[in-house]
Order: sequence, then structure tokens, then C-alpha cells
Amino acid sequence: MPGLPVRLAVLALGFLALFGPPARAQEPGGDAEPRLELEYQGSLQVHRQDDGEALITVSTSVRVRGSAITIFCDHLVLWSREKSPMPGAEGFRLTEFYAEGHVRLESRGQVFEAERIYVDFSDRDRRTLLVDRGRLDSQSKKKGLPLHLTAAEFRQLAGGDVVGKDVSVTTCEFAVPDYRLQAREVVIHEDWRSGDIEVFGAALYIDPLDFPVFWTPVVPVQLGAHLPLRRLKYEKTRQMGHSVLSKWGYDLRRMLIEGDGSRNRERWAYVGIDLDWREKRGVGFGPEYDYELDGMTGFGDLYYIHDEANVPGSDFQDRLVPVEREERGRVRLFHRQQLWEPLSFDLELHDVSDPNFREEFLEKEFKSDKSPESYALVRFMRDNFGMTALYRPRLDAFFSYVEYLPQVTQSLLSEGLPLGFYLTHNAQAANVRFLKDRNQPGLDQYRTVRTDIQETVSRPFSVGPVRFLPFAAGRWTYWDEGYDDPWWTNRYAAAVGGSARLSAWRVFPWKLEEIGIDGVRHTTSLEGRYVRQYSSTSPADVPQFDAVDQVREFQEITLEWRNRLEARDPESGEIYDAVNFGVTVEFYPDAHRDTRSRTSQNFLYPQHWITLAPDRRGAYPSRNVSNVHFDLELRARSAFELRATLDLNPYTGRIEETHMRLEFRPTPTLAISLGQQYVTEVTHTVGAGFEWAVSEKWTLLGRTEYDFRGERALEHRYAVRRDMHDFDVELEVRYDDGRDEFSASVGLIPHRKGRAEAGGR
Repeated sequence: MPGLPVRLAVLALGFLALFGPPARAQEPGGDAEPRLELEYQGSLQVHRQDDGEALITVSTSVRVRGSAITIFCDHLVLWSREKSPMPGAEGFRLTEFYAEGHVRLESRGQVFEAERIYVDFSDRDRRTLLVDRGRLDSQSKKKGLPLHLTAAEFRQLAGGDVVGKDVSVTTCEFAVPDYRLQAREVVIHEDWRSGDIEVFGAALYIDPLDFPVFWTPVVPVQLGAHLPLRRLKYEKTRQMGHSVLSKWGYDLRRMLIEGDGSRNRERWAYVGIDLDWREKRGVGFGPEYDYELDGMTGFGDLYYIHDEANVPGSDFQDRLVPVEREERGRVRLFHRQQLWEPLSFDLELHDVSDPNFREEFLEKEFKSDKSPESYALVRFMRDNFGMTALYRPRLDAFFSYVEYLPQVTQSLLSEGLPLGFYLTHNAQAANVRFLKDRNQPGLDQYRTVRTDIQETVSRPFSVGPVRFLPFAAGRWTYWDEGYDDPWWTNRYAAAVGGSARLSAWRVFPWKLEEIGIDGVRHTTSLEGRYVRQYSSTSPADVPQFDAVDQVREFQEITLEWRNRLEARDPESGEIYDAVNFGVTVEFYPDAHRDTRSRTSQNFLYPQHWITLAPDRRGAYPSRNVSNVHFDLELRARSAFELRATLDLNPYTGRIEETHMRLEFRPTPTLAISLGQQYVTEVTHTVGAGFEWAVSEKWTLLGRTEYDFRGERALEHRYAVRRDMHDFDVELEVRYDDGRDEFSASVGLIPHRKGRAEAGGR
């Protein structure tokens, strides 16, 4: 018998292990068999027969769960022998049953699906198995490849031969596979281990247009998963010319032995290198790595280019700081060591050759990551007590930067005191220095040694349904010198205030499985907060480094009304906010003092966070009421999510600011996103995007953003992606107004770490 058909036949037997004959009866005194749990959404009916047997019908959304196997189906029929335990009772076993409608069996990492199935294992020597349109999804233990077996029919009658019709096996994960081994009929005589297997009409079918490049019948291994190539991209841009960008790397794995004795190769590190060529800029390269092992984690990313700087003039280039050096690059290293459970150590080093490098060559990092900083941090956290020691120097002279050389902080959160009081303590000592950007000569540089201590005492209590939380805080801050004054400066600050909260809730038995709701709890709350803060020194009289130096006299009253609809997901049981809607407004008793200038005190602790904005002339008129702030969140499973905020000016009746983000899936293959940003006299942009899986192999992507205030498009991005089985090919065109750039690219992404974009850096 040919080797491949034999393997096909043996694979066909794999899913029989999902059922297996029933275990023999337990010996007296042995362990009891695990109980099978039966769950369903519809009804369970028992039909008794004269001979003592029973016919049991269960529907709908049926689930039978045991220690080794779980069965899902729409409808289930059980045959119970005389004196056999009923479903859900101790000793209940599936010896004979019929299931139909989206039948799914899960066992030991294998998944078996069928339209209909009938099983009778009541007699070990005369077992019967009937399967209609079955599919088994498993994995090769030796190669780690996915294995998919399908059959139009499988049957075994009264312990006779096992017969499979139109049996096929493939490692291709498409619903319509690019290649498959298929047999018209497979017959297994007696025990399959004896090798008495017959295969009729076996053949290898290949789609020549979609045959995987890195696969052959002789070496059935996904070479795409073993090649070091992580990304390969060609693009043509105005700033760079023709470019070829590539990423190469390997995952490092170690062998782990699980509790059950099984072995697992766990990824613990990655090492790689970027190799790039740009027609107008030259060759760039740099190694990178990341790791996570035994209490430590970290990453490193280095990049260097000898920049030929053959760049055409553009608005983008004109706004960059002139750079004369040709040797350009970046070094970024991070390491975190968990010394013991409450104590950790972080070290980050980030050095850049010039202020433009990240914006020109590392666009994604420049837009989404934090600004470069280097620091060493020791953190101790246990219960409600914590301490940190921070050393944060500046390495690059072209960034304005606040250095802490060093800074030590201590915190104690809500420590219980007698009579129901709580104490919150914060203390900080720092050698602080502000260093200006060398390209901005107008800024002053200054330093000081600063000590800051803050104590807050609170006493929560309730009166009927209202919850009160009054507090009083005291603060002392010391600077050893000011801007130009070598003498030391003291500041004393105090704050008093509190909050009152009234809440009510009710549970409704609403059930909407289509959007993932199984019961709803409506909570409504009204909360008022008052804060009065005093400061002995104006912020203008002390050096300004961070929020510690910005404390000033301030007074406000805040009212917030919030409504929440909490829903339970019927599948996972997760409780989530289906609706969260709030309205907030602030009142300022001393409007002339607190609202006629731009002040960060409006949103610093313990104040609220509605920031006052200037009028159209740029002035801050006196006002007793802030904008009315509305916020809304809507969520329906993973199919719909909306986040929106709106600020309404009560004096003019005009909407001054709105932000909105909407993501929804009208179909399982189509995802749409919409965004909107509006700030009076600043911006008004609208964006839209989509990702549409037209088929298993074709995906369309698009993104566009338009600025109505500037009457210009900010970005257009359109791409088409083709799944080539072992890798994706992506073609993209893009326009970026901010970079004054139009580009076209084609990228190749091997299937090794999911569906990564071809974009790279």
C-alpha cells in the first residue's frame, strides 16, 4: 500500500479517539467516575418506555461537559438503560446518543465537527458509530503542523469494519484547501494497529495557482515558519526614493515540562536585525532583541545610517531642525528585574543622534511612543505602602528636559486610623534641574533641591442612601533656591473639601443574545464635590518643573450625574458596561481669581479635570460656570463600540469641543471605524477606515482623514492583502499631508507571528 494513503487512513482513525469505548465499571472502593455536566437553553423531556428504558430529548444550545471531552450541539437525544442514572446525576454516562445541528466535540486539543452523529457504545464488542459530514482539526506532534481531516461519511456497524467515504487530509487551513490527499473510500478491518487497512481511489490534488511556495509533499513542513525573514518591503517615496526594508530574526525557545509530564517549547527571547536600503539616504541597519525569563524582561533596539541626505525640498523638510552630521542613529535599551515580589528595578537608556531622526526614519515610534528618556528606577510596593528611587539624567542636548538626580518618593494610601479615619501620606525629595533645548536660546536653565510632604485625612460615612467623604489636607514644600534668588523658599498649602454621592440601581431580566446581553443592571448616581485650596506662595515665585510647583489658591464645586447599564455576556459570563453616560459641570465661586488665566490647577489633584479654554480672541473672560461636559460609551460585545465626549459652553450655547471614536462589525468579515475631532478655532477633522476580508485569501484595507478647517486631506491609505498560504503580500498606496509625502509599496510578511502589517518602523 502506498505510504501517503496509509497515513491518510491512520489519520482518519484519529477522531475515533474522541469517542472511545466506555471505561469499565469501577472496582468496589475505587474512585468515582467524573460527573458529566449537562447544560441547555431550551427544554429536557423524558419519555419512559414499558421495558424501563427512557428516551431523553434535549434542546437547544446543548453542552455536555466531562473531564476528557466536551460536546456542543443544537439538539441531543439520549437512550438511558434500565436503572441507569439520569442526566446530571452521579454516574451518568453517554453510552448511546444522537446529536445534530452544529455538532462540536473538543478533547485534548482536538476539535471534531459534524452535521449529525450517532454513537452506541453500550456493547463494547458491537459498537456503532455513524457520522455525517465530519471534520477533525488536530496538530502534528512531530512537525507542529495543523492537520485537517474531512469525510462525507464515517460508519461502523455492530463492531464491524470502519468505513470512510470521501476522506481527505490537508495541512492547509483554508476552507477550500490549496492541496489535499483524498481517498474515495477507506476501510479499516478489525483493529487499525494490525495494519489491515484498505484505501481506494487515493490521489493528491493541488491547485496550481495557490500551491504554497514553502511546502512539498516530500518535506511537509511550513518552511515559512522557520525562515529568519520577518518582513520584506519595497516602497517608493518622495523623501527616500526607492527603498527596500527588511527585518530578519529568530525566536529562541526553551523546553518546559508541564505538571502532567508533557513537554512544551516556550519562547523566551527574540534576536533579529533590520537591513534597509534607501536610494536617497543610504544603507541603514541595526540589531534588536527582546526577552522574558525568570523574573526579568527587556528589549533592545539599535539603528544606524550613514545619511547621504539627498533630499528634495518640501514643507516637511523646511520645518525640521537643520542637521549637519551624516552619522545618524538611535539606541534604546530597557531591562526590568523583579528582585523579589515587592521589589523591582528598571533601567532604560534612550539616546538619539539628532532631534529629527525618529520623525524621519522611525515614523510609527515617533507618533505613538513616548519621548526619549533615560532613567534608573527602584520600586518597592507592598500592600498600601510604596517607595521609589529615580535617577533621570538627560543624554541629548536638543530636548528640553527635567532631570531628577535623584528623586525619592514615599507613599502610604488610605491607612486606617481610629474612629474610622484614613490617612494618605506622600513625601518626595529631589535634586531637580531643568535643561533647555540648545536650539531654543530664550529659555532659562535652573536647578534646586526640593522637598515636598503632603498629608490627607478623610472620614467616610453614610446618612441614609447618601455616602459622604470629607477630607482635609496639609502640604509643605521647600526649595533651596529660586529662579534667580539663591535663598531658600517655603510654601505652605492646605485643602479642605469633600464629596457626597447618591446612588440607586435596579436589575432587569433583559436578554438579547444577538448583542451579548443576558440580564441588565441600571445604576444612576448623582455626586457633588467641593474643594477649597490655599497656598502661601504663588507659582510665579518658585521654579517650575512639574505638578508639585503648580499649586495655587483655587476653589471649585463639581456636579456629576452618571448612568450605567451593566450587562452580562451570555457566553463568557463577563460583566461589562453596555452603556456609560455622564454629565459634569464645575462652578467657580471666585471666578475673577480662578478663571481669568490659563492654569493647570484646574485639573490637578484634588481638583476635577474640566480645563477652561480661551475665547476666540485668546482671552480668558471671568466665568462662574465651566463648560458642560458630556461623555458616552456604548458597547455590544466585540461587534460595536462607541466612545464620545462633548463640551457645551453654557454662555454662548455653542459646542466648543467634541471627540468621537466608533468601531463596529456589520458582518464577521467587515470592520469599520469612524473618528471625529473638533476644537473651536483649532481643528475639525473626520476620519474613516475599514478592513474587509472579501474571502479567505483577499483582504481590503482603507483609511482616510480630512481637515474641514484647513480644507485639505490629512491622510489617505489604501491596501489590498493576499494570503499566499505561507506569507501575505500587501500592496499599499498612501498620502500623508503632514510629511508632504506620497508613497506606494509592496510588502511580504511570512506567517509566523500572526497577520503583521508590512509597514515596519
